Amino acid sequence: MTATAGLPMQGGMISSTLRHIGVPAAAVLMTLMAALCLAAAGAAIAVVDGTLALPLAALAALMTFQALRVPVGRAASWLIDG
Repeated sequence: MTATAGLPMQGGMISSTLRHIGVPAAAVLMTLMAALCLAAAGAAIAVVDGTLALPLAALAALMTFQALRVPVGRAASWLIDG
């Protein structure tokens, strides 16, 4: 029997827990990112009226996606990889 018998390995329990909730948490992050993109498009449509509303809404959604894809992707990858 070792001196650490009965104690979890350093980070073992935390890593196991993160793996257990990692995929659903990553899915929630991706869903929130999609909701923010749609909210940006909706805000652009609410502000701009006329024929420019849809192209500006698409641009707003695209720019929001570009701003969030790297940090959200890294966070989701970290959650999945544990």
